Amino acid sequence: MLSKELLDFKNKLLNEMFLGSGIKGLVEKISALISKPILITNSTSLVIAYASVGEDSPGEKYIKIIASNPLSRLGLINWNGMDRQSLIYDLTNNKSILGYLIILDAGIEDDDIILKGEQALNICTLEMIQQQRLMYTEKGYKEAFIFDLLYGNIDSKEDIFSRAKLWNWNLQRPHQVIVLELEDFDQNTSDSQVMAMLADITANELRKIDQTPILLTKKEEVVVIFANEKETRHDQKAYMETFVKKVLKAGEEMAPRTVRVGAGRIYKDPSEIFRSYQEAKVALVVGRIININGTTPSFRELGLTRILYNHDHQELLEFYKETLGELERYDGEQNSDLLNTMEKYLLYRCDLNTAADVLFLHPNTLRYRLKKIAEILDVDLNDFDTKLNLMVAFKIVYLLKKEERR
Repeated sequence: MLSKELLDFKNKLLNEMFLGSGIKGLVEKISALISKPILITNSTSLVIAYASVGEDSPGEKYIKIIASNPLSRLGLINWNGMDRQSLIYDLTNNKSILGYLIILDAGIEDDDIILKGEQALNICTLEMIQQQRLMYTEKGYKEAFIFDLLYGNIDSKEDIFSRAKLWNWNLQRPHQVIVLELEDFDQNTSDSQVMAMLADITANELRKIDQTPILLTKKEEVVVIFANEKETRHDQKAYMETFVKKVLKAGEEMAPRTVRVGAGRIYKDPSEIFRSYQEAKVALVVGRIININGTTPSFRELGLTRILYNHDHQELLEFYKETLGELERYDGEQNSDLLNTMEKYLLYRCDLNTAADVLFLHPNTLRYRLKKIAEILDVDLNDFDTKLNLMVAFKIVYLLKKEERR
């Protein structure tokens, strides 16, 4: 049976819940009643409510639970770079973690606070379940609309604008799609939790740059509809790159996993967002194949590679054989290195001296090799179209070999 003090504490929290104050109101009431800093996170440790008497607003949006004892409730968290002893209560529904109620700067010696925490746990869990139901209903409508945008199911711009206004999304601005993909995703592991965390991090970084999050999580993908109104091509790319790097950095700190990224082109017409989505997926795949590092693979920057990727592979292979097949056969029979010689010559813009230095050859030796290559292929290496065909052929074989190794 509850003591009068505990019953009074419980009734005050129930009254707060019935007033419709939400999680934030409950956290503020708990903090005021027990005189301790209180926070509630969601299942990915994102702080969704915080209250404290005489303590500044939180800086970091995420906490790290370093240690936790479900029996004693005693635990240790890291927040804003500081380790803090805390009482940690799991908010659960049907064995599923909804989040955590955390009483900061409290320990097992605080018997009264531990008991009040148990009462607060029950009421906060009820509020979380109620809010989660509402959120899932709204999320379903949002995701259905985003799905229609990504797959080009809405033709009318006016229809898109009106539906977007329901959630204060301004789709009259230019947007591009960014796809983030968790490598080696396995839904039978904790990867679904990692994806939820990645989606939370992405939404948080969008809010930091004053963008209302428009995103969809699809198994191993987080798909972001990203507003990009920068004027120059350089500024557009830099703005997008900065955002992606912040997401990846925050994600690496929370869960060290490889996340691949691809970005589509920017479109002013929202009915063409589906094009940007398809482009982002191509950029992601091509970036993985050719191992682009240090920058976000962007469809616009892929140039010829994106055309080759979308082309029939058998036809590409035939083009390669028709263009360089004889040279490859000659190298195999004579144990020579003319393919590499030709590739390096083209790579260094047909600059004889530079290519000779890279190949550790005398320029006259390189001239002899180029003459031999021209004879074998029966082409004029000074002809522009010939050089273009050879460069495309080398690009094809590089792309196909990379894809074979996947």
